[in-house]
Amino acid sequence: MSWSRFTVKERILLYLYMNPYSIQNLEVSNRITQSGIAEGIDIERKNVPRNVSYLEENRLVISEKKYVPPNNLKHTSYFLTDEGKNRAKKIFDTVEEISVVMNGEALSIDSVMERYPEVTLPVLLKFIDRKNFLDIIALEEKIKSQSVTIDMNGYKADPNFVGRQTEMEHIFDWVNGEHRILQITGVGGIGKSALVKEALFRTQQYNILWFEA
Repeated sequence: MSWSRFTVKERILLYLYMNPYSIQNLEVSNRITQSGIAEGIDIERKNVPRNVSYLEENRLVISEKKYVPPNNLKHTSYFLTDEGKNRAKKIFDTVEEISVVMNGEALSIDSVMERYPEVTLPVLLKFIDRKNFLDIIALEEKIKSQSVTIDMNGYKADPNFVGRQTEMEHIFDWVNGEHRILQITGVGGIGKSALVKEALFRTQQYNILWFEA
């Protein structure tokens, strides 16, 4: 694959721009920690510190330890400064204006995102080179490597499934809403998979992609 048009640092700025949290918050999402950033833009976690350090040195990002659920332990979290927000906005505007070449066809970034809803914008940009060509093979290999299809056509409602009504309603709202991503967190064995399977069965959403993180 050719060099990506967008650098890791630019994709971090864009990612934080798309995941805005106030530094005044006592509690924030795991998304803006080092592990969250690594997953959110698809780089190894070991490469996050030097990139965010550069952004901090240039006063584009500021870090502070915040409580992160579900364990409410303090983790270093990252926030855009005013200058960082301005820089990220320029990157976002640039992204919105480019025409991505895909199979010889020039498409808007929104059209490409509609074809690949499995990836976030900062991840997608990793596969666009300096001539705006999308590396379809590498992108689809990435998607395939992190997902597995689950056939739920033979699944029946679990008669032993009780409770979780509030969480179930959140999933129903997500299925019927406009948000593309729903994050369900919790310690291992708490019942996340069972909750999702039951909710998707009740909403008749049988054909799904299951992502393992």
